[in-house]
Amino acid sequence: MSIEVGGKLVNFWYRRSGTSNPFKKIVCVEDSEFTITSELSKRRTNCGLKGVPSDPEFSASINAVQNINPGALEGNYEDIKSFITNKYKADFQYASDEDAANGVGYGDGIFNYGSGYFSELGAAASAESDGLLTFSVNFEGVGVLDVYDTDS
Repeated sequence: MSIEVGGKLVNFWYRRSGTSNPFKKIVCVEDSEFTITSELSKRRTNCGLKGVPSDPEFSASINAVQNINPGALEGNYEDIKSFITNKYKADFQYASDEDAANGVGYGDGIFNYGSGYFSELGAAASAESDGLLTFSVNFEGVGVLDVYDTDS
């Protein structure tokens, strides 16, 4: 029997790196994506094609609706903007929430974590009758995936 993880259960959590602050969740997310890439250095030899992968790079992108009244553990455009303007490094978790009704625990569907920087933030407003103020954010990882980077 397969157990699918609903996209609504996947969230991006962050906090200022080097602190014990609780993680904040980006709320009102429309969609998100997490990408892991690794370059492969290849050489042809008389023994065949040899390859060595690089350390993986990782990034995330999130699109959300702006929430101007976030709770204490919720992140929004203004909070992320402060990380960018102050050049704060962030610890993150890109993880699926618990779905007890289906026997799924926190992170069972996906669980990536590490450190990095919010690298791009954009806002868009639609004048349509159902239009909303939305924002998009990109996050670039540094260090090693699934390890919090303790370097400044």
